[in-house]
Amino acid sequence: MNLNATLFGQTIAFIIFVFFCMKYIWPNLIASIEKRQRDIENALNSVKTAQINLKLSQEKAKKYLQKAKIKSRNIILKANQEKETFLKDAIIEAKKKKKEIISQGYLEVLDAKKRMHEELKKDVINLIIMATEKILEDSINEKINNDIIKKSILNLEINI
Repeated sequence: MNLNATLFGQTIAFIIFVFFCMKYIWPNLIASIEKRQRDIENALNSVKTAQINLKLSQEKAKKYLQKAKIKSRNIILKANQEKETFLKDAIIEAKKKKKEIISQGYLEVLDAKKRMHEELKKDVINLIIMATEKILEDSINEKINNDIIKKSILNLEINI
């Protein structure tokens, strides 16, 4: 065989092969490469979007945490203020109750003093009556009578 005819045959076979590959195989290869490129591009875009969303979510989380901290501080401040108010009210109420108890005790003491004074008066009157009865019964002499009266008056002064 001739080298030129073989080379020419191989060239034609190669051209047919290239034409066949370009017509049937090449579009499928290009389509899958382009599809793969689109998929990679979409994945990269998704990653960028996810990163942006992550940053936004982190910022939102920080804001929510700051708001929650502020709210918790406000709640604690309110609770402390209510505690202080409650304690002040309790102290005022306790002081009022203390004054009431003291005044009531004072009134009871005054009442007891008054009763004791009345009883003492009755006792003194009874002593005077008894002394007078003794004087009248015995009717000794004037000097003894005067001594008994003086003793009764002294007892009266001591008891009062």
